[in-house]
Amino acid sequence: MKSIGGDTFLPLGDLYWDVLSRRQVEIRPHYELGGLQLADAVASTFFKACDKYDTGACDPEFAKLLAPRMARVEDSGRTQISGYGLKLMPSFKKAKLEPDQQEIFRFYGYPAQWWDPNSSNPKAVSPASKC
Repeated sequence: MKSIGGDTFLPLGDLYWDVLSRRQVEIRPHYELGGLQLADAVASTFFKACDKYDTGACDPEFAKLLAPRMARVEDSGRTQISGYGLKLMPSFKKAKLEPDQQEIFRFYGYPAQWWDPNSSNPKAVSPASKC
């Protein structure tokens, strides 16, 4: 795998392979597990919020409704979601999103990200802003 070989396209969000056990990973149909259905539903809201090519106009309203349940950076003293509960990869600038595609990411705090080199979180570690 590219990740293990150190050849990932994006330098951020890689897995910590030493804590992953392949014996504990299963492939299951989503209709068998409620958690997978929930993950599909959440992913679909964000896909619809920024996709304008396969599903028509961008519609961020359902993804915005998830705001109370989104993960936040707790140790920063802020309620920032961008880059933590919602990660845009590549970076906001390199993604080259059109204004209607940007709406959902701006709603959740982009272009600021918790791992941004200019972050207000002093504990943030920047991977040299490669993306």
